[in-house]
Amino acid sequence: MRGLFILAFIIALIWVEVLVFGLVADAIDVLPTIIGVFVTAIIGFQLMRYRFMQILASGGIAKPPHEIMPMVLPVLIGGFGLVIPGYASDAFGILCFIPGTRHLIGSALFHLFPAARNRPFPFQGGGFTASMNMNMSNQDAYNPDSNHPTEMPSEHPSEMIVEGKAEHVDPDDNHDKTEPR
Repeated sequence: MRGLFILAFIIALIWVEVLVFGLVADAIDVLPTIIGVFVTAIIGFQLMRYRFMQILASGGIAKPPHEIMPMVLPVLIGGFGLVIPGYASDAFGILCFIPGTRHLIGSALFHLFPAARNRPFPFQGGGFTASMNMNMSNQDAYNPDSNHPTEMPSEHPSEMIVEGKAEHVDPDDNHDKTEPR
C-alpha cells in the first residue's frame, strides 16, 4: 500500500511540474524557460555548496545527528529541488534555503526519520575533534619540573614509537661540514 502511495505522489509531482512548466513557457516563451531551468540548476549547486560550507565552518561535523540533521536535510532537499528541471520544484527548493522556513522544513523532515532521533551518538566527545583535543581536566597533573617530563595531560598516552638516527651538532663548532678536518 505504501508503494502505491509513493507512486501516486510521484505521478502527481510530475503532472504539477509539466503544468507549471507549460504555464511559464506560455508566459515568457520556450527558450527563456529552458535557459531558466539550467540557471536554477547552477544556482542550486552553488547554494548547496555555500550552505554546506557554512555548516562545516560552524563545527557541524562534530555535532550529533539529532542536531545536524535538521540543518542538512533542507539543504539536500532544497538543492535537489533546484537541480531537477521544473519550476514547481524550484519554488520548493528556494523555500528550503530561506532561513525561517528552512528550520521548519528541517524539523518536519527530521521527524520522518525516527531511527536518527533514537540512535546513540558514538562520538561522545564531539566527533572528529575529540581525538585532537587534549583533556584539560588533567592539566594540573602535568608538571614540567617533575621526574617525568614526557608525561602529557591526556587520558590516552601515545604508543607511537619513533625510530631514527641522531647526530650531535656542537653549536660552538664553526667548521663547515664540507671542509675536511
